[in-house]
Parts: sequence; structure tokens; C-alpha cells
Amino acid sequence: MINIPNCFVDMPYANFTSNKYSLPVLPLCRYGYDNFFKSIQYEFYREREFLKASNHQFYQSVDKIDAADFILMPLDYSRSKKVDPNICLYYENLSKQSNKILILFHFGDGVEDINVPNSIIFRHSKYKNPLGHNKIICPPLINNLSNEHEFQCIDNFKDYSVGFVGHGVKMLEDLPPWKKFFQYAKKDYMFSILGLFNSSFLAHRSGMYFRKKTVNILRNSGISTNFLLRRFWGRGRDVRTKGLSDEFREEFIKSIDINLFNLSIRGVGNYSFRFYEIISAGRIPVLIDTLCPLPMEDKINYDDFCVIVNHSDLKNTPDIIASWYKSKTNKQLVESQKKAKKVFKENLDFIVFFDKFFKNEIFQIIDEKKIRKDVW
Repeated sequence: MINIPNCFVDMPYANFTSNKYSLPVLPLCRYGYDNFFKSIQYEFYREREFLKASNHQFYQSVDKIDAADFILMPLDYSRSKKVDPNICLYYENLSKQSNKILILFHFGDGVEDINVPNSIIFRHSKYKNPLGHNKIICPPLINNLSNEHEFQCIDNFKDYSVGFVGHGVKMLEDLPPWKKFFQYAKKDYMFSILGLFNSSFLAHRSGMYFRKKTVNILRNSGISTNFLLRRFWGRGRDVRTKGLSDEFREEFIKSIDINLFNLSIRGVGNYSFRFYEIISAGRIPVLIDTLCPLPMEDKINYDDFCVIVNHSDLKNTPDIIASWYKSKTNKQLVESQKKAKKVFKENLDFIVFFDKFFKNEIFQIIDEKKIRKDVW
């Protein structure tokens, strides 16, 4: 019998008709969404996934807090704190008064610490450090590319190629030099200087910095590459408001399909949507590791189906890819592709990941009292 936990969800401050409270709602909770849903047409890839997740029963909602196993805040915590700290304070007090675990989510790009007593915090973007029992790295909500296209395993290994389609060029031509520096380069220079004293700061340079460097290194290495750099972002999806079209989407899908290896490099946040999209298609991501924690690292051996390049070893990216490729037989290369798709389907799909948590791990955390006051 599957356990379905009881959850208390309240949204006293939610008013989606007001700009002040135009906060990101979570796909884990339908409660209070009715007005929000009416204003959105779910015609795009990730929006459809959002709607599907919001309709999934991760838990049983209860009206009385005493009957709940935990409390869930159905808004993004960090954004809520910026808009109106009273929203966050309300939930923190609710958890304190009821002595119930509070589930929080930070699905944005920020890497700031969130320290809330008696809470479990899910997030995508963070730098590697001891996370503790109450901070959990989770996969982002993406569209499973295998639902859009039939990806067959690549089994012709006479040669291999590395692909990348996406934002990789800044539009700088019309800017004066001083503005180029202050708008785009100052943080990269600052972290490069700080990196002379502490190498971990080097990982804080921008995603655009690592994209440009990696692309140039691979282009000059002799490895076969298929790179299409764009001047706009798209998160690998159809975003017509940013000038994308079905044609661009098809180019993105085709690039992943025809290349055994595909570059996965952080964006603004220290994580990559593309990493999970590549895995969902059964291809091998080349992850430039800027101290990025990955979901379930204690249970998933990512080296089996990912090439992971430490940011400090960027110049050796071609050799690291070649070494990973040569270390495997043709049969193992096919199995790596199959394993990537299997791991996504069974662990890293957004709904599957949270379904397992709410119907299994939440009870273990409550029973074993893993969230101790000495780490709150």
C-alpha cells in the first residue's frame, strides 16, 4: 500500500490579480491556482509539464493543521521574501507554533543560503558544500525530450561529435567599452582575481564565460563539433516571446539527436536545464562542473552516463571526453545511452522525484528525526 502523507497548505497572501503578489506558484500544489490558471494558456512545452505536475497527487491536503504530517509553502521562498517578507514569516511562525516540518522551495537562480528552523528546502541552484539533511538538490521541471522525439541509441562509433545549440553570444557591438566591462565582465574579472587566493571563487564566473571558453577550446581541438550559438536564450523550449520558433526548437532537438556528446554548461544559476534534457533523450552530457551539486549523488553514479569536467580543468576538456569515450566498448557506449534515459525516467523526472519523496522519504525523515535542532 502506498503511503500518501497529509499536507497542510495555506495561501493567505496569494492575490494573483495584484502585481505585488505576482509570485511564482509551485507545480506541486494546485491550491489557490484557479485565478492563476485562467490567465495562462498551456501551449508551450514546460508549461504543459507544469500543468501535469500540478494535477498530480503528491499528498493529501487537509484543512486542519493538527492532522497534517507537514506544512507546504506553495510559493517560491526567495522571491516571496523579496516581495513581502511577511509571507515567509507567516509560514515560519505556523511551523513553529504547530511543531510541524515546513517544506520550502527555491526554484530560482540564486545561490544564497536559506536557513529556516524545522524546514526541508528544495532547490536547483547551489555551490557544493555540506548541505545537511534539510537541504535537497532536486531536478528542475523540464519537458522529457523523449516525449517530443523518438531518440534511437547511436550505435555507429567510427567517430563521435559534440553538440551545442543555445545562448552563447552576447550582443555587445553597440555598447561602449566601459559599459561592456561593467555590464558583462566585471564579475568574471572579480572572481578571477579572488580565485588567486581561493580557487573555489573561479567557479563563480558566469555561465557565458564558461560557454565561450569551452566552445573555443573544443573548436580548436580537432574534435568534431556541431555548435550553433545564438544571441538569445530559450531554456531549450519554445519561447515565442523571446523570438524563438518551432524551427529553432527543431534545431535544438536535432542537435541533441545526432551528437553522442552534448555540452551542458550552467546559465545564470549554478545548474543546467539542458543537463536533464540531454539525459532524458538518452545522450551523454558533457557537464562543465562549476561546483554543481546534482540530485541523489549518493544513489546515482553519474560517471556511468555523463562526462564531468571540473571547471579548473577546462583546457583538458577534449582529452577528458576522448578518455571517457575510449574507456568503453561499443556495447558499453550503447548501454550508457540507455542508462541515461532510464535514470531520468526512474529518478530525475520532476514528478517521479517528488512522488518518491512525498510517498517514502518524508516519512523516513519524520520517523528518524533527521532534521535536528542543532542544524536548524
